[in-house]
Amino acid sequence: GGLLGTEAQWNAFGAAWADLLDHPLPGKPPLKQFHLSPLRAMRDEFEGYSLAERDRVNYLFRHVILDTGLVTLAAAVDRVAWNKLVVGPMVEEVGKPEELCFVKCVDSVIATCRFRMPSQSLVICFDEGVRPQLEMWARFYRSQSKKYPEIAGIGFAKVSEVLALQAADLIATETYQYAQEW
Repeated sequence: GGLLGTEAQWNAFGAAWADLLDHPLPGKPPLKQFHLSPLRAMRDEFEGYSLAERDRVNYLFRHVILDTGLVTLAAAVDRVAWNKLVVGPMVEEVGKPEELCFVKCVDSVIATCRFRMPSQSLVICFDEGVRPQLEMWARFYRSQSKKYPEIAGIGFAKVSEVLALQAADLIATETYQYAQEW
């Protein structure tokens, strides 16, 4: 999952997200980063947060995304169905479910850009933790400049260092949880 926006939207997002990290709730210390899974599990920086405080801080971070007008994009795969259907030689042919999600997300970003802002260039950033599984796909897109002229770059960075990746984590985690329930 991830987000798409203009430079102005990203600037507004960065300021609001950073401010919320510095002042998450009255009486709570600043956060180093926002990560939805530890919030929901009351781990790490969210240890000692009540259920109401966790719901409130989740709401506030989600609203930074909504208030800046960023577009959310996500893809999910039913892993149980995948494991039943993608077997034998198909595994090599089709790849892994994470790869399919990566391709679907990048294709969605490109389609959205072509529809909303034709001829605009974009930079796509993914969590450094997925680099081993997805670097070959990033290289593929970077090597296809004629087919994907919008892509000025695809890279990987640490979630703790890139605020946009913290928001993308929120979208990805909520999409994953919704897909599990579905």
